[in-house]
Amino acid sequence: MSDQPVIHIQNFEGPLDLLLHLIKSSSIDIYDIPIVAITDQYMTALRSMQDHQLDVAGEYFVMAATLMKMKAKLLLPVTDEPVEDDEEPTLEEMQDQLVNQLIQYQRYKQVASWFKQQAIARQKFLLDLK
Repeated sequence: MSDQPVIHIQNFEGPLDLLLHLIKSSSIDIYDIPIVAITDQYMTALRSMQDHQLDVAGEYFVMAATLMKMKAKLLLPVTDEPVEDDEEPTLEEMQDQLVNQLIQYQRYKQVASWFKQQAIARQKFLLDLK
């Protein structure tokens, strides 16, 4: 049996939605994302979407490129020599930014779900008045 996770194709609202789904389905702590494993899972999901002839927006590929860049930084040997004029973010900075984006996205999803529930409750209430 393959070590690759089984990806069930569904409609994701964007790359953060897909990434959050992969993190939750793998029971990974959002603050301690194993970049190598999650990148492999993300790429598998993208390939699966393309194999099913689904249109994959460019933003998914931007996230894939970001994850692959983080994976490369993680796998490359660390040098002690400081690089001058290097405006490239460190791996830690990239990870922090990704975690912050995921947490913010998760909050937006929770708030949207709450508003949806409120709208359904109001609609039910109004229908019961009739």
